[in-house]
Amino acid sequence: LFDSNLFIKSKDGDGLVFDNLLVNTFGWDKDPNRSMRVNVEKNKIYRFDANYRRMDYFNSLRNLALNQHVSETEYRQGDFDLTLLPQNEKFKINLGYSLNRNTGPSTLTYDYQRDEFPILAPTRASSDEYRAGFDAKLWVFDLSFQQGWRFFKEDTTYLIDVPQAGNNTVNTSVLNTFRRDVPTRGTNPFTRFSLHTMVGKRFDFTGRYVYTSGETEYKLRESTTGKDSSGNTITSDVSEVTGNAKRPNAMGDIGATLFLTDRVRISETFRVNTFRINGGDVLLDTLLRTRANGTALAPLVTNTLAFRSINYRRFLNQIEGLRVRFRADAET
Repeated sequence: LFDSNLFIKSKDGDGLVFDNLLVNTFGWDKDPNRSMRVNVEKNKIYRFDANYRRMDYFNSLRNLALNQHVSETEYRQGDFDLTLLPQNEKFKINLGYSLNRNTGPSTLTYDYQRDEFPILAPTRASSDEYRAGFDAKLWVFDLSFQQGWRFFKEDTTYLIDVPQAGNNTVNTSVLNTFRRDVPTRGTNPFTRFSLHTMVGKRFDFTGRYVYTSGETEYKLRESTTGKDSSGNTITSDVSEVTGNAKRPNAMGDIGATLFLTDRVRISETFRVNTFRINGGDVLLDTLLRTRANGTALAPLVTNTLAFRSINYRRFLNQIEGLRVRFRADAET
């Protein structure tokens, strides 16, 4: 269906379920870029807005990596927002949900033992976001508050389904088996609050505060068998890594403007932005090999522990004075 539009409106503005309904679609079913928009409203009760898109991506560059970086994925994105009491100037409730999905087959290359191997990399990544808040007017103040939660996960797997000799068939490097799993999980709750007021048309005040606290955890396990660049048989090469990271971030700004006259005003703005990144991971790698004559080589074991911390603080204060000049034009 290349394009469609549907609009329904109640005769007297007193529909049982809705007063206005609008639905737009483009390229539905077969187009690589499909979209749908829905707007539904019941006067003084609710307003619902939805946007949904499905996009097909196909990448195959023959002049890049021997055409071994190929993907054919589908990306889905949607935003759904519900407002209760939309015409109420004193208080209204805002609810929302957003989704992102990216799935499909793809291929990549993997560098191992001085050679390059084509591997399969089926993509699976998704995120969900939930929002709730309100807009209100209290005395002379306009208030806005929103609380949200975002959840992210990725389960892309990297593997080969048959033994690979590599792009360089002259050397001895061979992959008999290979698989890498990196399940990743992330959460990111966020809070936003803003306040605004205008006093006597002479003093304007605005304040905003945003806080997020992202956290990510992952576990990597990679197992390989084959032959290395020296002709030794790799009976087992296993790497295991676990790690996590946190990133709390706070931002705030306050602005005040004083209108001394119709032509002169003074503005004061103060901003602060701080964040911290703390994280670490543990690596354990065990390599078992044998020579061509069957003699076992000494195992190679690598065990590392790493931590990192980054702190950032930024403060900004700005004062401005503005004088507006008016010039009469005799020709006008």
